[in-house]
Amino acid sequence: MTPDETKHLQQENDDSLSSDDSVPAGAVRRAYFSPDDGLEKKLIELIDHEQASMKIAVFQFTNGQIAHAIKRAQQRGVTIEIVTDSSLSAG
Repeated sequence: MTPDETKHLQQENDDSLSSDDSVPAGAVRRAYFSPDDGLEKKLIELIDHEQASMKIAVFQFTNGQIAHAIKRAQQRGVTIEIVTDSSLSAG
């Protein structure tokens, strides 16, 4: 995908997400593309600013910096729910 195609897709996502009436006040709903959007930095910023709750769904969790940000949020009293692929569990 070219950079222009990525920017166009981002704009479409931003427009459709911002008009969704089901999004609670204060909720953040955006589409980011990696690596062009600096996703790690943006996720850490969002996590570090959250005060109430986070719901996270991932296939596999391997990023230590994001894990530290989630731990900081937990220590601030943020409610955190994480869903991951159970086939990756040790056993």
